[in-house]
Amino acid sequence: MSPTNGQRYVDTIATALSDLDPEHAAQFRENGDRYKEQLDEVRADLRERLDRVPANQRALLTCEGAFSYFARDAGPSEHYLWPVNSEQEAGPQELHSAIDTVPQNHVPAVFCESTVSDRQMQQVVEATAEVVTGSSDHSPRF
Repeated sequence: MSPTNGQRYVDTIATALSDLDPEHAAQFRENGDRYKEQLDEVRADLRERLDRVPANQRALLTCEGAFSYFARDAGPSEHYLWPVNSEQEAGPQELHSAIDTVPQNHVPAVFCESTVSDRQMQQVVEATAEVVTGSSDHSPRF
């Protein structure tokens, strides 16, 4: 979820491939540079789209804290019910905090990953009754 990190990966991959096949190092580097330009376009498009969202509504609330790189690069404040790869769902304190987060941060929508239960996020939606819900994989959930 990070064009910036993606560019670092491209550099690492191009270097590793060049080490394995020095004869084609220039081609790996050129292909990597072209792909990094595409990632620059993705970053610019992302920035343009986010700039359309009012600054006081640039908040992201998800079930799992899996969007830290996106939040770092794109600027929305990140809020979640539980940390990434957690073995447990949110406890009462985290759930209450998420419910408070919606009006305090003008959260316009909440998202839950398709691989986790949306039960607790549904509680946030019911308690706030002011957000649109969705899935981070674009399929309807609630």
